Amino acid sequence: LAVAQSGTSFGFACKIAIIPILANTYLGGATGAGYLLSAAGLAGLVGAPLGGFLADKAGSRVAAAVAGAGSGVSLALIPVGLSFKGMEKITMD
Repeated sequence: LAVAQSGTSFGFACKIAIIPILANTYLGGATGAGYLLSAAGLAGLVGAPLGGFLADKAGSRVAAAVAGAGSGVSLALIPVGLSFKGMEKITMD
């Protein structure tokens, strides 16, 4: 569980470090960074109770495995989302 928490903390630090770069490149600066941080906060607001419910029903190991798998899938889909944004820029020019 300590390894999972370390991975989660590292992932959070990477997410916070990349937000200014993504916001400046794709969303137009500070307003875009605010949108990204708001989305991350709302995801935590929804995810924390769901994770607690899952931990109560299925156990902490299952909850940690599901959370890790969900984080991995989400991180893997970031380039897909960025490619759609890039395709939109190309077709509009």
